[in-house]
Amino acid sequence: MSETDTSPLRGLLAPMGRCNLLVPGAMVAEVLAYSVPEPAGGPDWLLGQLFWHGSPLPCIDLECMATGTPAASSSRRRLLVLKRVDSVRHGEFLVMLVQGSPRLTHVRPDNLEPDPNGLHGTGIAAAVRLDGGPAVIPDFAAMDRLLNDLQPA
Repeated sequence: MSETDTSPLRGLLAPMGRCNLLVPGAMVAEVLAYSVPEPAGGPDWLLGQLFWHGSPLPCIDLECMATGTPAASSSRRRLLVLKRVDSVRHGEFLVMLVQGSPRLTHVRPDNLEPDPNGLHGTGIAAAVRLDGGPAVIPDFAAMDRLLNDLQPA
């Protein structure tokens, strides 16, 4: 967004354990009720695989990827099917665990600011405050690299 462009961007804000997940609305393919992923082996942040429209998709716990600690379990868990940045090698989508129902939001220069005290770590591009509340913007390219490193070429 240029400094002269003040048009709001559509985003999806979803609760996680320590903050909210903020993703561009255009990247969200579907929001699913929680179901247990099939174990796939690998690091703790890789919860397993979820079959969506007949294809196995990696299921990620972003908070665990960033902090090394798995997200606390919640009865309100949901799964977000998101478009992948690097869809060349291993599929066009991934699944991310969230701890509640996401909501649509508008992101504008006047309601978004950096949060130096927010959640930082692997898989997180930026910690921000949206309308005063903590949120993180995922680093999809880093997630793609980590997923690609786990899978044979």
